[in-house]
Amino acid sequence: VVGVLAMFSREPISQAATETLATISDTIAQGIQRKQAEEEVRRSETFLAEAQALSQTGSWGWNTATGDLFWSRETYRIFGFEPEVNPTLPMVTEAIHPDDRARFESDAEKLAGDHTDFDREYRLKLRDGSIKHVHFVGRFAARVFPDLDFIGSIIDVTERIQAADALLKAQSELAEVTRLTTMGELAASIAHEINQPLATVVTNAHACARLLRAQPPPWDDVMSAVSD
Repeated sequence: VVGVLAMFSREPISQAATETLATISDTIAQGIQRKQAEEEVRRSETFLAEAQALSQTGSWGWNTATGDLFWSRETYRIFGFEPEVNPTLPMVTEAIHPDDRARFESDAEKLAGDHTDFDREYRLKLRDGSIKHVHFVGRFAARVFPDLDFIGSIIDVTERIQAADALLKAQSELAEVTRLTTMGELAASIAHEINQPLATVVTNAHACARLLRAQPPPWDDVMSAVSD
């Protein structure tokens, strides 16, 4: 910038003017760099948000002293809250399934005191009545983030749980079909084993009836048929 001005200036530029132009140029350059940095941050945030949406994984931070929570956009989506809502621990507790709530409260109280890493699964009961299975992973972070005690992720594992349940149901149904098939084969085998002697009994019974109609009946043959 200074070179162009000097080249087209009708009069030599003073040292003061040069320094002023240099200061202005530096300010402009810093503004351009700041704008580029902001664009890069927005780009990174967009990539992160899309990656979290694809993997159904949200991020969060927790200050146990103040109770402040910090959520990514995907975390809001998993809990079914609007991004404008300021998340709180009571709000999270309310979203936990009633059957898991006592365990969640106990875990949260223990973690707030111990500051240990954790790995837990809970169910959420959302305001529309739907149930979600979520996997919480947290790590003590005060050494890296002074204003946070924990950072972590929350993963929506509902599809995985439903797939596992469906597989278990299919295996159970297959086992039931196998059991019924085995019982049917056993019943057929027993019926076959019973039908053979029964057929012989019926045949001899008919023979007895026929022999008894003879005049006089051949008693030796009748006795033989009855014995059989």
